[in-house]
Amino acid sequence: MATRASSAGPRTRRGSSAKQKGGKGGKAGSGGGKGGGGKGGGAETREEAEQRESLLAASVARRQSEDNLALLENRVKHLKAEYAKARARIDETWKRVKEVKELRARGEARARR
Repeated sequence: MATRASSAGPRTRRGSSAKQKGGKGGKAGSGGGKGGGGKGGGAETREEAEQRESLLAASVARRQSEDNLALLENRVKHLKAEYAKARARIDETWKRVKEVKELRARGEARARR
């Protein structure tokens, strides 16, 4: 499945948020970590941490959902195979029942003569 290839998305996002912290391309007044940040800098860092946690939680939940989907698909595949085997055995049994009935009828017909 494509579960591993799709996990590259959150890594890209984390990398882009690191660029914003560096000072270039960031919001005005964020301070870049030194001096003048005050409450605004702390709140933004908290928001970024919450965003990272949220992205991580979403990524973990998505991966878990994909794993569950793979397990369910595998289970359905095995159940279908098991059903096909059982159906084949049932069909074979009915075929044998028909043959036995025909043989019995022939035997009874011979006995009447």
